[in-house]
Amino acid sequence: MASMETLVAFGLISGIIMAGFIGEIMFRRLGVPGVLLLLALGYMLGPVTHQLDVNMLKGIEYIVGPLALAILLFEGGMDLNIYRLVHESGRGILMAVLMMLTAMLATAGIWMALGYDPIMGAILGAIVGGTTSTIIIAIAGKIGISEKAKQFLVIESALTDVLTVVITIALLNVVLTGTASVQGTGKELVSSFSIGAVVGAVLGLIWIAMSKKLQGISFSYMLTVAILLFAYLVTEYFGASGAIAALAFGVMLGNHKEIATMLKFKDAAETHNMFRFQSEISFLVRTFYFVFMGTLVAITAMMPVLLGLAIMAGLIVARFASSKLATFRSDLSQYVKQINIMMPRGLATAVMGSYPAFMLLQSQGAIPADVFEPLYAQALLFVDVSFVVIVVSVVLTAAGLVFIRVNGNGNGEKKEGEEAEGEGKESEEGGEAADEGEETEAEDAEGEGDPEEGGEGEGKKEVKAGGDRKPDAGNRKLKKGG
Repeated sequence: MASMETLVAFGLISGIIMAGFIGEIMFRRLGVPGVLLLLALGYMLGPVTHQLDVNMLKGIEYIVGPLALAILLFEGGMDLNIYRLVHESGRGILMAVLMMLTAMLATAGIWMALGYDPIMGAILGAIVGGTTSTIIIAIAGKIGISEKAKQFLVIESALTDVLTVVITIALLNVVLTGTASVQGTGKELVSSFSIGAVVGAVLGLIWIAMSKKLQGISFSYMLTVAILLFAYLVTEYFGASGAIAALAFGVMLGNHKEIATMLKFKDAAETHNMFRFQSEISFLVRTFYFVFMGTLVAITAMMPVLLGLAIMAGLIVARFASSKLATFRSDLSQYVKQINIMMPRGLATAVMGSYPAFMLLQSQGAIPADVFEPLYAQALLFVDVSFVVIVVSVVLTAAGLVFIRVNGNGNGEKKEGEEAEGEGKESEEGGEAADEGEETEAEDAEGEGDPEEGGEGEGKKEVKAGGDRKPDAGNRKLKKGG
């Protein structure tokens, strides 16, 4: 018979997976992201009820963090369509870059105001600066925006997932090496990232070349995961960025058709099953990591909460400014309200929130004690602040979705305002035939049998609606025969 500890462990694993599933259902039905449920569950199991040994979980963070990071970037790479990214997504890329830069500036400013290290503040800004593609992709089509605007949001979130990791690692290298020269840092980054990119790309090419032969073999996806972890291992062993290797490997597999066509590979196989399995693995990683993060949070004072709220306020201002600039003189500008609402943080913020403290602890012997201690104390704050930012950003996004559902997508309000201003006048503007047709049908349905002919010309009509007379927008012919 199994011991009580085994039964408790099985019960916790089962309960966490069920909570993740319930969170997905809750998200699809109510529009409330399940990350809130998972973080709350982790917080209850750890700091509140002590059902999970927090010290033991901190001991396995060196495995959980990099594993989640590799899976996150692999999925992010698979979701990046290179052709679309290069040819169709200029404004989405601009939004991602502007958002990260303004978030880093805002957070570094707040960090400096508190007397902390500005580079650590910039690192925290990179960690919390990007939106999560997991939530954005699921809700972008439900907020009354065009396909172009949806693509804008998806590209922004997919790219900021990657930028969050890349910029955090880059700035953290500056802190760990103690060199802030542009030339030295640039050389180190180029070397680290290029080695990772080459390793990931080469292994990706080998996978594409062998994909047809692998397609008929059971468990080929497990081989893909093994290659992913091998790429991370080899790259890190040689002192380069394993995260970039995972990203490059994902980009190669996600764009395998285009690459196979370009290189004239004849044995490239379809990857539909791999995408399906990847989504299942990503679900497990997201579910357990959010619970894991909830257990690590140790908010015993108001300082992290207030700091998180202040940084979230700075991020909101940064998003408003970035969206204005990124959509300037574009048809996307009409969707600025919806774009601003889409601000949820997710797995990238959760994973990278604990990464600086982990890396500083790994490099403790190479850093003078008087330098290490204040940096490590600030890095420990990152976990709690990231937790607050994730929760507040998700709550604000959910509230924004409710607002949109109750009040419409904003474009309808603008239309009504224009009609109100023109009440009692004849509008002579054209070019909105589709909208006018819908209005005509609505007016015919409401006031059928009650049209009044205008005195200035045939075809103009007014309809009584609650005693008010609203002139129609244009010289339309009545759809009603006779």
